[in-house]
Amino acid sequence: MKTLVNLEFSDGDFNFGFDCINIQVKTTPKWSNFKRLTIKLPPAPDIPSTYEKWKQVYDWLTSSDTRRGFKKTQTNFSPSECNKLARNLHGELIQWLSPLHLQLNSVFKLNPDSEIHLLINTKNIISDATKDILHKLPWHELDYFLKTNSLEAAICFKELKSSSLTPQTEEKYIRRARIISIFGDSRDINTKADEAILNKLKQRGGELIVLQQPQRPELVKLWDEPCDILFYGGHSNTENYQSGVIYINQDDYLDLQEIRKTFRASVNKGLKLAIFNSCDGLGLARQLADLNLPYVIVWREPVPDEIAQKFLEYFLNSFTEGKSIFKSVREARDKLQELTKNTDIEKQIPGVSWLPIICQNTVDAPPTWKDMGGLTGKLPNCPYKGLSAFREEDADFFFGRDEFIEKLVKAVNTKSLVPVVGASGSGKSSVVFAGLVPQLRKSGNVQIVSFRPGDNPFDALAVALKQFAITSINSIQANADKQRLEELELEIDLRHDKKALHELIEKIAIPTLTTNNHNSRCVLIADQFEELYTLTPSPFNANI
Repeated sequence: MKTLVNLEFSDGDFNFGFDCINIQVKTTPKWSNFKRLTIKLPPAPDIPSTYEKWKQVYDWLTSSDTRRGFKKTQTNFSPSECNKLARNLHGELIQWLSPLHLQLNSVFKLNPDSEIHLLINTKNIISDATKDILHKLPWHELDYFLKTNSLEAAICFKELKSSSLTPQTEEKYIRRARIISIFGDSRDINTKADEAILNKLKQRGGELIVLQQPQRPELVKLWDEPCDILFYGGHSNTENYQSGVIYINQDDYLDLQEIRKTFRASVNKGLKLAIFNSCDGLGLARQLADLNLPYVIVWREPVPDEIAQKFLEYFLNSFTEGKSIFKSVREARDKLQELTKNTDIEKQIPGVSWLPIICQNTVDAPPTWKDMGGLTGKLPNCPYKGLSAFREEDADFFFGRDEFIEKLVKAVNTKSLVPVVGASGSGKSSVVFAGLVPQLRKSGNVQIVSFRPGDNPFDALAVALKQFAITSINSIQANADKQRLEELELEIDLRHDKKALHELIEKIAIPTLTTNNHNSRCVLIADQFEELYTLTPSPFNANI
């Protein structure tokens, strides 16, 4: 079971408090059992200053002249001071949210075993600075008093609405989840590691479209190629709380406002999730909210390269196993915090695991890997035939022999006998059945009969001609000829009655040659003709 807890803030700030916060609680299935309540949160002027102090130390520890990561040289701050400020922020947040704690536990009685989606909606707050602090607080720390390991938070910038897209019906066949991955300016960071992680998705039903340090015209892929997930790896930053830029290559950066129509087209074609595995991405998320992109995952501050890579790997592992976006982010966050070694960056920079955040812009439930395709449904027909020949039903997959097919059609239409000769495995049968036959059928005046000689070629030919004879010979003769063919199939040794099959073929051929009935034309294909000499008994060969 999943529970959605929506906190909708009225206007206010940390100095004077928030007088009205609407709490809406819904549970699955279909987000039913709707409940609503209003609470107040008191002033908490220390929270913004404590966050800024922590951020100042964090920035010192993650800044470097050459790369994102732990600064090895001497600084004015220490990891222990960062840890102290992180604990202070946690304590102040828990104390400030105690009224919420009371209501959630006593009134709504949340099930600690439920997956809890906590949504922080700040659309009514006027001050961008206040919004910015609310967006950056570690809301997932509410699990401390809710006694659950399944709470994850998301932030919301505006009024939530349902997606305008028509819900997709269940796919009959497997389709792959399509991912457009943009790897931008990679100076001082290792985007190759991100690319290696994404490549693993091919084994789990993912299809990747990769843009390496693209020029602006190459971003037309976002417009033309329907996709489920957009990934960006590189450098980015937020400007003035409102907007963000991504550095698509070493010489160019891009404000997402510049390609609004491109992104809108991509959303309209089914884009459901964007992951920006880059620094300081709240401005990017705000812009994409205006375009109604359903879900976005960003880092709220600069992030060490190694940590960003680990988070991406942990998140995708959980998500492709079928877990929700919320559950997957939570598990990735917990792994960052608990599975790192004592010498790793997370232990040296407390609070870095707080920084990934989901941005939600729809009331629709978050998509799963299965919703995007994954490995569901039944397998489609594989166009690769291996050692088998292409048949007429495979014509849509057969290509590359157009010139030869054109010559073959011309020869069949002008000659009575056309041999197709070539080495074993060179594609003779394929070009006849998947190339010639479909072209002949387009003319509408031909009947195709095919057979393989096998070890009894006359009998095989009689069986092949049976259906054609019944439909082609006039109705008066049809019943008698049908009975005669059945006798040929079951009893008569044609080697002792050489005229029987000859007479049958004459009945088929004569109308074609002597009348204007073009529908009576018959093309006889002897596939694997060499079987006349390789499979039939020697005395039979002598008769031939």
